[in-house]
Amino acid sequence: MDRQSEHTDIYLADEIGRMEAEQHALHRLGSVQIGRGKQLIGTLLCLLISAGVCGQERSSTWVDSTYRSLSLEEKVAQLMVLPAYSNKGSEHRLRLNRENKEIRPGGFIFFQGGPGRQIRLVNQLQDSARVPLLIGIDAEWGLDMRLDSVMRFPWAMTLGAVDDSSLLYELGREWGRQCKRTGVNWNFAPVLDLNTNPKNPSSTHGVLAKLLQASSHEPWPSPGAWKMRE
Repeated sequence: MDRQSEHTDIYLADEIGRMEAEQHALHRLGSVQIGRGKQLIGTLLCLLISAGVCGQERSSTWVDSTYRSLSLEEKVAQLMVLPAYSNKGSEHRLRLNRENKEIRPGGFIFFQGGPGRQIRLVNQLQDSARVPLLIGIDAEWGLDMRLDSVMRFPWAMTLGAVDDSSLLYELGREWGRQCKRTGVNWNFAPVLDLNTNPKNPSSTHGVLAKLLQASSHEPWPSPGAWKMRE
C-alpha cells in the first residue's frame, strides 16, 4: 500500500468515526428530548388530574357543608320541583318568589312562556335562592313546545325516520345549547309515550295498544291491573 492510499484509508476511517459519533450524539439528544417530552406530558397530566381532584373535593365539601346547614324541612323541600310560567302576570311572579323564599324548593319546571321572559324570571329566582336551583323544562321536541318565538324542530316520529344518526346528534346538541341559553339545566326529554288503552280514540297511537291486545291470549287487563310477567 502506498502512502497516498494509507492516508486515504485513515481519512475515511476518521470520517466514518465522526459520522458515527454524531449519529450517537443525535440519538442521545433525541432520547433526552423524548424523555423530557414525556416528563412534561406526565407533569401536565398530573397537574390536570390534581386540579380536577381538588375541584371535586371543593365541590363535595360545599355540597356536604350546605346540606348539613339545612333544616329537615329544607331538606324535604329540596326534593320538590314547582311549576313556573313566564307568560303569566305579576301575581304569578310574586307567588314564585314567595315560594322560592318560604319553601326553598330544589327547583322549578317551566312551561309556557317566552325565551326572554323566562331568562329574566330564572335569573330572579336564582338570585334569591339560598341553594342554586335546578331549572327544568318539559320540551320533548325542543323549546318550541313551550316557548314562543324560538326555532321549531321536527317531532319525534319524524326524527325516528332519519337514518343519519349524526344529524340526530347535532339536533340534541342544539337542544342542549338552547336550553342552556334560557337557564335550563334539565330537559325532560327525550321520552317515549305509549298509549296502552285501545279504547282511547284521541290518538292514533292507540293502534299500538290494539296490536298488543291482538297478540295477547288473555283479555285486556283493566286499568291498574298491570303486573310483571315471568
